[in-house]
Order: sequence, then structure tokens, then C-alpha cells
Amino acid sequence: MRLEKNFIDEINHENVALEANLKRDCEGQMFTIMHTGKEKKSLFGGISLAKKDGQIRIKALCKNCGKEFVLYDSATDGSKTKEAPATKYVKLAIKDRDAFKINMKYNFMKENFKTDRFEGIAIDIQDDSSKKERRIYEEL
Repeated sequence: MRLEKNFIDEINHENVALEANLKRDCEGQMFTIMHTGKEKKSLFGGISLAKKDGQIRIKALCKNCGKEFVLYDSATDGSKTKEAPATKYVKLAIKDRDAFKINMKYNFMKENFKTDRFEGIAIDIQDDSSKKERRIYEEL
């Protein structure tokens, strides 16, 4: 699992689900999020990401050191991949905020635990002004 070395506060749910917060090697925990999908606004001001033209790629850039890593790529991650052309990344900003803590949640078949062949993924974020996480992406 490519992000495993960046997990902190990891919670293993009986080897079928995994939840963890992300940090960079520099110990940074605030990230700018870039994506190739489309943004959907909710009734209460939230934003979620959806696939655009059948694909989505989501990456994070550390606000501390600037390094980046891929959070999710629908062309290569999960058990139901679908090749898609690369498209331009767009920065996610919610209410003028663009730095977030990231929490990843995965569901696995037991034999694929802690691999990139997960059955479902959820990406939750939290900015400094809020104590509440908000889900920006979910694929089941």
C-alpha cells in the first residue's frame, strides 16, 4: 500500500477496514489537495469530488515541505480500475481555505488487506478552523 508509510493514528478494523490520518516525512500534516474530477456543492456549503469523464485522480501537496503524493487514482487503485487519459489538476478550496488534514478510510476483502486492491475508499478532510471532518470523496 503506497501511503502506508505516511499513516499515523492507524485503526485496523479486523483486517477488512483501515482508517488513518496522513503525515509527510517532514512531519507536516496540512496539505493542499489537487484533483482531476469535478466539484459538486452541497446544500450546506460542502464540496465533494466526483469523477469527470469516468476518472478521477486526487493528490496532496504538503504545505510544510511541498512534496506530493497520490491519494487516489481511479485508473490504478482499487479492485475495479479503469484506464483513463490524464487531465489537468485543479486545486480544492473550500470557503477560501486550501490547507487540510487528511483522513483516509479503506474497505478490503480480507485477502487484500493493506494493498492497493481495496473495495472502497473515503477521503475526509479538516481545516484548522473546524473540528469536524468533511467527506470530499467516496468510492464503493
